[in-house]
Amino acid sequence: MDAYVGIDLGGTNIKVGLFSPEMRLVDQNLSRTEVEQGFDHVMEQIAGSVRATCDRNRVAGGGVRAVGIGCPGPVDVARGLMVVAPNFPGWRDLQVRDILAQKLGGVPTVLENDANVAAYAEFRMGAGRGLDSLVMVTLGTGIGGGIVIDGKIHRGATDTAGELGHVIVEVDGRPCGCGRRGCLEAYASATGTVARFREALGRGRPSALAAAGAVPDGITAKDIFEAAAAGDALAVETIDQTARYLAIGCDAIVNLIDPDIIVFTGGMTAAGDRLMGPVERYARERFFPRPRKHTRLALTELGGDAGIIGAGLCAQDLCETSAS
Repeated sequence: MDAYVGIDLGGTNIKVGLFSPEMRLVDQNLSRTEVEQGFDHVMEQIAGSVRATCDRNRVAGGGVRAVGIGCPGPVDVARGLMVVAPNFPGWRDLQVRDILAQKLGGVPTVLENDANVAAYAEFRMGAGRGLDSLVMVTLGTGIGGGIVIDGKIHRGATDTAGELGHVIVEVDGRPCGCGRRGCLEAYASATGTVARFREALGRGRPSALAAAGAVPDGITAKDIFEAAAAGDALAVETIDQTARYLAIGCDAIVNLIDPDIIVFTGGMTAAGDRLMGPVERYARERFFPRPRKHTRLALTELGGDAGIIGAGLCAQDLCETSAS
């Protein structure tokens, strides 16, 4: 059968999806990213995973019409370069697209930023179906994002649009991993949420977590959400602050882009309404009247499959563009 392949390259795992021409997910494969063994090894890992998935489903090499790969960090889409990635030490300006295409026998290949492909998937096949524009916000160790406007991924002039975690929410505020201060990521990511909670403990604020003997360095965002659910005052306050900062981020998105929908994904969204309830409330308070009525805030419908689905859709688009 003919097929498209979508690849989600992460610092921990490589995920490969095999799709029918109608973009039905036929099969997928997950393997650990052996980044410590270097770029060449990881590229062979990816190619090997694609070949194994195709073989398992009796898709001959010529049956793969196109391949899409979503990569972390800034990418150069036109040249197919992975410019730099935080979880891949020493990886800079690497020809991911062309090397992968070569390893797969010359199959047409497209490279895109991982957050962009996830946003595109959600727009086409998830919470954004039937709408004109979408912004995705990824809440995890950091905060990322992707933007789709008029049905197309918005990359910006230098392929760096959508860095929503680095919107400044406090001038000269907390240091961020990017080297600047006051970024949304430093306050409202899982890492930022935990850091604020630990600092409050260090100032002597009481918490049931500390009383139960939890070591500050071992406390996670999940622990804080669970403590809040049990009524811990410091945990409730910390999550409320996170929600307020995320609402500031949403307000910036609405004022700059005015999307139909803002979709949240990532590990922190497992908290559900405990996080999203106050985010929605504080965001609505900030929005101007028209977007307050129009703009939806929602959780992802595609979850962890958004990366491979979006990469597969980009592969399909590449094929259709070439045919026209």
